[in-house]
Amino acid sequence: MIYQVRYKNKIRGFTLIELLIVVSVIAIFSSISVVAYKNINERSIFNGAVNTITGAIPYAKNKALNQSLNNNWGVYLQNDSVTIFSGDNYLSRNATYDEVFKLPNGITISGLTEIVFDKITGKIENEGDIVISRKEDQRTIHVNYYGVVFYNKDAGETNICQDTNAINYGGILPCQYEGASPSGTISSSPSSCLITSGNNSCSSSLSWSTTNPINTSIVSKSGSTIATGNSGTQSVSISYGTNTFDLINDGKTLNSVSVTGSCDSGLNWNGSLCEVEVFVPTFNYALDMNNDWGSGYCTNVTITTNSPDPVVWEVNIPLTTPPQSGTPNSTWNLTWSFSNQILKISGIAEWNYYVSSSSPNTTGGFCATR
Repeated sequence: MIYQVRYKNKIRGFTLIELLIVVSVIAIFSSISVVAYKNINERSIFNGAVNTITGAIPYAKNKALNQSLNNNWGVYLQNDSVTIFSGDNYLSRNATYDEVFKLPNGITISGLTEIVFDKITGKIENEGDIVISRKEDQRTIHVNYYGVVFYNKDAGETNICQDTNAINYGGILPCQYEGASPSGTISSSPSSCLITSGNNSCSSSLSWSTTNPINTSIVSKSGSTIATGNSGTQSVSISYGTNTFDLINDGKTLNSVSVTGSCDSGLNWNGSLCEVEVFVPTFNYALDMNNDWGSGYCTNVTITTNSPDPVVWEVNIPLTTPPQSGTPNSTWNLTWSFSNQILKISGIAEWNYYVSSSSPNTTGGFCATR
């Protein structure tokens, strides 16, 4: 008996579970791709802002060094824009020459927001950091004293020195400073000194030190070089009054110290040197008109002084204003003369030549007619 076997073709499709798994995997990869794209886009926007700022700084520096419009040039940073301007500062600039570059939305800038480059040296007055932020991204850009830009392009990378006009300062390229500019200190010992009799100066010792020098530092007083060297100690002459010494490197004053010179006790400054104080007594007079008859009078004279020791006295008495007026005609116990309505009197003999602060002279007087 012959059996006929029939075979059925089994065609099997995807199960519902398999379809759900596939769809889930596709969704996961799609969401990852969207997030990654969004992150890349956000980073691209942020990097674009950073590039705009780091490009504007050397651009303004070059315009200054090229002495465009014979002016200093600067950069002014705002959250929404970067402005290249001509002038000593943003507020007093001529806005006609502004070059404005827009920044993406959401950018926040803090720290150093205005940079002005000198048209001769390309240097700036104050170095500092520019902090750029947008959402989760943040970048710090350092601009040093030479107008050179330093920043980390990405985390983990070394500093990038961006200087499109690298000028050689004293054999060292600005980029090699890694943002550090010269600094230093100067001090004196003592901070004041006393000038002795017959002299016009005293002495003090200066000590100074320079960090990150560009070239050899100088110590200057009133524009004159006193000493040179990036560190040192030197005795200096201190004249009467205030003496200011400046520590200077690469044309920039790093630090200053003032030392005062004054006359020693008992001495006075006469304009050129200190000398023994010369006491100059002063004299005063008082009139006691004990007899006044209208057309004339007689009065006693009392002489006083600020001198503690007896001194020879002489005073001038103006006879111009009534009742102290008229023409003298007699005196007692006085030597006198009269000219231009001024009565000059002094003692007549040894016993009344002198007066002191403790012993007024009351021995004389005069009469006068009006």
